[in-house]
Amino acid sequence: MSTTINKIGAFIIGAATLLPVPRTHEAHAQTPADNTLKAASSEKVTNDKQFSEEYKQHIRDNYFHSSAAGAARDPRFRVEQKDIDFAMKDFAKTSPFALGLTQNPTFPITEANIKFARENPTSSFAIGLVQNERYSIQQEDVTIARKNIDSAFAYYVTKNPAYKIERKDKEIAWESPRSRFATGLSENENYAPEKKDKETARKDPSSNYAASIAKNKTYRVEDEDIKTARKHLDTEFAYQIVQKPDYKVTQEDIELARNNINSYFAQIAINPNYLKGRSEADIQKDISIALENPDSIFAAELFSNPALKLTKEHIEIVKKESMIDTQLAEAIAQNPKYPVTEENIQLALDNPNSWYSAGLAQNPAFPLAKYWKHIKENFNTRLAFGYAQNPKLEITNEVYFFAHTTGDSPLIAGLFQHPEYNNAEKRIHNEIVKEILGLKNNVGETSNVTDATFNIDVKEATQPVLVYFHAPWCGACKQMSPRITELAKIYGGGLKVLKLNTDNNPKSTEAYNVQSLPKLVLFKDGNTTELEGWTKSELVAEINKQLNLK
Repeated sequence: MSTTINKIGAFIIGAATLLPVPRTHEAHAQTPADNTLKAASSEKVTNDKQFSEEYKQHIRDNYFHSSAAGAARDPRFRVEQKDIDFAMKDFAKTSPFALGLTQNPTFPITEANIKFARENPTSSFAIGLVQNERYSIQQEDVTIARKNIDSAFAYYVTKNPAYKIERKDKEIAWESPRSRFATGLSENENYAPEKKDKETARKDPSSNYAASIAKNKTYRVEDEDIKTARKHLDTEFAYQIVQKPDYKVTQEDIELARNNINSYFAQIAINPNYLKGRSEADIQKDISIALENPDSIFAAELFSNPALKLTKEHIEIVKKESMIDTQLAEAIAQNPKYPVTEENIQLALDNPNSWYSAGLAQNPAFPLAKYWKHIKENFNTRLAFGYAQNPKLEITNEVYFFAHTTGDSPLIAGLFQHPEYNNAEKRIHNEIVKEILGLKNNVGETSNVTDATFNIDVKEATQPVLVYFHAPWCGACKQMSPRITELAKIYGGGLKVLKLNTDNNPKSTEAYNVQSLPKLVLFKDGNTTELEGWTKSELVAEINKQLNLK
C-alpha cells in the first residue's frame, strides 16, 4: 500500500458521468460535466465497437472537458481529418481533446501532423503525439526538447526508451534538475545514474528529478543519502531512499519517524528492515503511536508492513465509528491476514465511503465476482475505489468499458492504479482496432495477403489498403521493404498495409498487371492507384494526396 498515492490520487465522489476519463489522475475533472446526452448513452458507448457520430460530436463539443482526452484516445473514436483540423486550431490545440486524439491508435502519423506538433511543442497536440506508441523519436524532437526543457513535450521525449541519451542531456539535467526535461530523462528506463546525478539529487532533494534518480533500481544507498533524507524529511527523495531494501534502519530513523508521523520519511515504517531486531516493547510503542494517530502516514505504513503481527485487537478496533474512516482502517482491512467475513463485508457495504471499505475491497480474499453488480450500482464510492485496485481483479472488457463510462469516479481512479491496467488497456485497444478496421495484424504493422484472402482483406476492407507486390528474388524489393514497414507505422489504423508474394499468388499478380517489381497499389473507395514514388518522402506525399491528408 502507498497511502500517499491513495490519498493524493484524487477522485470526486458524486461526480457527474459524461465521457471516458483520461488515464492520468492529474487530468481528473474538477468541474461538473455537461450531461447533454441521454442516460442510455453510457450503455451504448460500452457496447458499440465504434462511437456513433452523435457521441463523437458530443466529445468535440466538450473538447476542453478533461474527460474528452480519454474519449478521443479510445480507438472506438475513429479519427477523421475534420478531427485533426479541429485539434490544430489555436483554441483547441491545448485542449484535452487534442491530447487524446493524437494518442489514438487510429491517428495518422503523417509528416504534416508531425510538423505541426514540432512547431507547437507546448501544445496538447504535440504532447499527445509523442506519447503515441507508433511515434518514432527523431533528432528534430531531441533538438526541440533541449530548447524547451520545461515543456511536457521534453518530458515525454526524454522519457521514451528509444531516446538515445547523450552526455549533453545529462549536463542539461544537472544544470536544471527541476526541469521536465530532467525529470523525463531520469525516468527513462535506460538511464544509469552516476556520481554527478547523486550529488545533484542531494542538492535539490525536493525535485522530481531527485526522486526519480533515487528510485532507479541500480541506485545504492550511501551515507550522504541517509543524511539528506533525515535533513529533508518531507521530500520525495527521502520517500524513495527510506524504502530501499539496502537502507539500514537505525534508532535515530525510528525516532524521526515517530516524531514526524505525516512526513514522507515516516514511510520508512513499511521498510522490511524497520521491525528487524527490535524488542516487542519497542514495536508496541510504534503501535501505540499509530493507534493514537490513525489517520497518519506513519500508522498506515506501519500496519502495511508484512512483518507486523495483526492481532484480534487490531482487527476489531478499526470497526469502531471513530476508526472506520482512517488510513489505518484501510491498511488493516486490506492486509491478507484480515478476515474477510460476511459480517465485515456487510460493514463495508453499510459504510461504502469509508477507508475501511476501500481497504477491505482491496483484500485478496474479497469475493470480487459476487459484488461486481453492487460495484456497478455504487461506482462513486470508496468501496469501488478499493475494488478496482484489487490485484486479483481481472480487467475484462466489461470492467474496462463500464469504468470508462463513469466519468471522474472513484471506480476509474482506482482502476488506473491497478497493476495490470496498462497491459489490459493495450490488449483491449488492440482488439477494438482489429474489429473496427478488420485487421489481422496489430496497428502499425504489415501482414500478408494471398489470392484466397484478397477479396476480404482488400476489396471488402472498410478503410484504404496499400498492397505491396514483391518477390523473394527481387533485389529492389529488399530495398523497398523497410520503407513499407515504416509506412505502416506512420499511418497506423488509417491505412492497412499488406504484402503479396507474386511467386505464390499468380491470380492477383495477373489481375493487377504486375509486369515489374516492386509494385505498390493503393485501394480506396473502389478505386486503385499505382504509386510511382521510391523514397519514403515521395511515397508519403502520394499517399497523403490520395487520402486527402495535408
